[in-house]
Amino acid sequence: MTHQFHCAFHPTPDDQGGVLNIGPASVSIDLENLRLFANVVGQIEKRRAASAARSEILGQWAGSENIDWAHISFHPCRESYSLRYNGVAWEAPADATIAAAAEARLFLDNMRLQA
Repeated sequence: MTHQFHCAFHPTPDDQGGVLNIGPASVSIDLENLRLFANVVGQIEKRRAASAARSEILGQWAGSENIDWAHISFHPCRESYSLRYNGVAWEAPADATIAAAAEARLFLDNMRLQA
């Protein structure tokens, strides 16, 4: 799946991670952090579909020393996500973030099916 500008996820040759493009940022990411990103955006989108009437919806995850995400949230007033990964913070349009999460899920599902 791609959005209008580019493919959102480019795996490494060994399939141990890759480069994830989310809006204006590209991050080098391992599989655990990629899986967390896809799951958290999925949680947020389910809450949005259920009409969560909050000004900000935060994704929830248990802290782990291998997790580099510090913040993933949706801002309905701007139709955007704010993200903080490995010390870098940025905001991305919701459609680009959702497309990136969908590509991440597709990649992870294909890996699971091939195993």
